[in-house]
Amino acid sequence: MNRYIILHIIFGVMLCLTACDNKTKAKVELINHTIDSLTPAKIISLSDLVKEYTTLDGQSIQTEGNVYFEFENVSICIDKGYYGKCFWLDLNRDLFINDSLLQKASGQKFILKGTIDISSKGHLGAYLATIRNVYYVKTK
Repeated sequence: MNRYIILHIIFGVMLCLTACDNKTKAKVELINHTIDSLTPAKIISLSDLVKEYTTLDGQSIQTEGNVYFEFENVSICIDKGYYGKCFWLDLNRDLFINDSLLQKASGQKFILKGTIDISSKGHLGAYLATIRNVYYVKTK
């Protein structure tokens, strides 16, 4: 009888852990329409941005990649996982930010628009540069 109960408990715990680990694909759309309508953004792939970001300082860009909204890591990266080439993100203050929704969407592909700032390397200087005043954040 004890083995039967233990097996059920183990199965229940494994089921809960599996269910808790699955991230639902959260849809996010944070757009400052005033800035978006007034600011032309250069469309550039993230891999090209990694190569050319030093020549784009101060320019508005639009790119897409895996975006992370985590403690001490708010970034866009080429590869899943943030061990590759990444840019720190500084979101526009006028965006209505829902932290729990952003955390659920962390790791998904996003399209974003903002201004390249090569003078800032993000948290602990660990990033290529910062994309400042990000005014357009949308899941792909």
